[in-house]
Amino acid sequence: MARAVIDASPEDIFKMFGRNDLVPEYNEYCQELEDIVVLDADTKVTWGATGRVGPFAPRDFVTRCHTTVMEDGTHLAANLAESLSHLAEGCRNNGKSGTYCRMEVLIGGTIARPIEGGAKSEYTILCLTNPGGAADTPIGSALMNKVAATGPIVHINQIRKMVASKRWTKPLPGQ
Repeated sequence: MARAVIDASPEDIFKMFGRNDLVPEYNEYCQELEDIVVLDADTKVTWGATGRVGPFAPRDFVTRCHTTVMEDGTHLAANLAESLSHLAEGCRNNGKSGTYCRMEVLIGGTIARPIEGGAKSEYTILCLTNPGGAADTPIGSALMNKVAATGPIVHINQIRKMVASKRWTKPLPGQ
């Protein structure tokens, strides 16, 4: 978990989150992301994949993502592991790695609450994963503990860099 003040409105932060092409820029552990099913305007199921982390093979995961905006302008995103693996197989087969170990995002959440009149956000991120595979070994546990300790800080720093460059305003790939 990490919490920080970000120099952007919750709306602008979530504009970045709405673009799958930008995810690898703020989440070093998600190098590929595809929408599998759009359930409604606020909910979709995605397939994502990591790159290699140390000696461990890339992981892939299927996640239900739901976003909402509260009355006070707070933007929320909730992520839960989804069991639509049959739909993810096409993504997995077309992925960059070709070989993945299935992991689960057991629960994830992002909150961007407007502060200072909405010009800034109090940003909170929480994520709990089951990395699966050899990550359940002593060396895997040590690496996952390092990721848990440093990952949120790196994520916050990447969000700040993207906000400074107004990254969400850049053209979509192919435009």
